Amino acid sequence: MKLNNYYPNARFLDTGRQLVTTRCTVYASSDYNPAVGQHPGIMLTATEDGDNWAQMDISVPANMKIVAACTSVGYSAETASSTGSVMQLWATDGKTPIANVDPGWNKVSPEFTAPSNGVLRVTFRAPKTNGKSFSVMNVFIGTLADWQQLGKILPTPWFDLSIMRLIGGGA
Repeated sequence: MKLNNYYPNARFLDTGRQLVTTRCTVYASSDYNPAVGQHPGIMLTATEDGDNWAQMDISVPANMKIVAACTSVGYSAETASSTGSVMQLWATDGKTPIANVDPGWNKVSPEFTAPSNGVLRVTFRAPKTNGKSFSVMNVFIGTLADWQQLGKILPTPWFDLSIMRLIGGGA
C-alpha cells in the first residue's frame, strides 16, 4: 500500500530554511518518542501583537481533491491565532484562501481542490499575542482516502519515512 503525504517535510528536518516567518519565530524538532509524547513538529512564538505566521509553498497534483490535517497543542483563548486556525491553505497569490485546519488533536480540513498551477501555500498561524506560543505537528496534505487509510493503520497519524517525500518514499 502506498500513501502519499504531499507536505514535503513532516519530520520538520531543517525547517528553518524552508519556512518564511512574519512576526514570529519557529522552533522545530524532529524528535519522535511516543512513550513520552514527543512528535516532530514546530513551536510558533509571536514576536509582536497582531497577525503572525510562517509559510512555505509546496507542490501538489494540480486540481486534485485533497485535505490538510495536523495536530496542535497549547492552543487556547490566550494563544489563539488571529484567524482561529492553526494551518491555512492558500493559492500562491496570498489573497485566495482555500482551506483552514482548526486547533486540536488530528484535525482535518474539508476536502478542497488543489490550485490549477499545482502550488499550494501552507501557512502556519502563530499566536496573535507577543511572546505566546503553541505547537503544530503531524502535518498531512493528501487525498481524503489516504488520510482515512492512515487513520485505520496508525493510532496517531504519524507520517514517517514511507510517505515522506523529503527523505524517502511517497510520490
